[in-house]
Amino acid sequence: MGAGVELRVDRETRESAQRHHTATHLLHAALRQHLGTGVRQAGSLVHPDRLRFDFTHGAPVSEEQQEAIEGTVNEWVRRAVPLEISERSYDEAVAAGAMALFGEKYGDRVRTVEVPGFSLELCGGCHVRNTGEIGPVALVGERGVAAGVRRIEALAGDRADRLRRSQAHLLATLEREIGADGEHAAAEVRSLKERLREVERELSRLRLGVLAGDGKPAPGQDAGGDTRSIRGVDVVLREVPASNVGELRSLADVLRGRLGSGVVVLGARDDGKVKLVASVTKDLQDRVDAAAVARAMGSAISGSGGGRRDFAQAGGRAENLTSAFAAAERLIEDSLSGTHS
Repeated sequence: MGAGVELRVDRETRESAQRHHTATHLLHAALRQHLGTGVRQAGSLVHPDRLRFDFTHGAPVSEEQQEAIEGTVNEWVRRAVPLEISERSYDEAVAAGAMALFGEKYGDRVRTVEVPGFSLELCGGCHVRNTGEIGPVALVGERGVAAGVRRIEALAGDRADRLRRSQAHLLATLEREIGADGEHAAAEVRSLKERLREVERELSRLRLGVLAGDGKPAPGQDAGGDTRSIRGVDVVLREVPASNVGELRSLADVLRGRLGSGVVVLGARDDGKVKLVASVTKDLQDRVDAAAVARAMGSAISGSGGGRRDFAQAGGRAENLTSAFAAAERLIEDSLSGTHS
């Protein structure tokens, strides 16, 4: 009882919050200047480390618009305009053009914060004495958060300085790594990405060639234990180390092309599961339905399958790959003998 309490305000935290708060007012005014007076505040966060401002607007803010908005905010920072903070009647403040929050209730007397010639808002928060104290402002993100509501995030003062230094360091590192200055770095990165895509396409082509084997299997011959003749039709049943269904499909297309006439069934194990595809050449599609083959395989491995008459896929548990191939072989045999409908 009767103990004394000493309250201290952390100066650095308070000043950083003030910078971000006044920057929010400048941002609001800049948004209305560049996007139109339909922009209204729909929410905000003022924090010592950052600011977040939600506003009404029906479309994304383009990079060019963001640059213009950021430029306007920083122009008013460089002007170092003293803020004018005063109390007046609510009607007087609104008549002077003060921005009020929609839905907010105000008393007869209100506090206004003004950057003369640019911004006037009803506000009870802490601010810098003049805009020059804010320091540089950097927009760091823009996105939609609700229908007709966008959000911009920004940094002010030393937080913005840190960001710029980090970006400069990253650019310098990138320049060293790719051997091009900042002006040409983007073009060099695009060129490197295109060359990488070309290499990936060539690797994919070579991988498919390796998986497909060298040359077309001879009709009726067992090429590596996975090609056989069923009622005079060449059928390939092969497990391959394919990484995804897209690669399985590409490999099936290669093998089907090599067969000329036949059925291709491929399977790949992946993390305890199996992926399967069935592909039938055009001349056999009235006798063998790839979708029926896929359904039979799916049923055999406690999974599912389906697709079109020329191409279909299935999936299930990896330990049942042999059962899937056996089900496919039986279905193809029945289809070719006319016992499957």
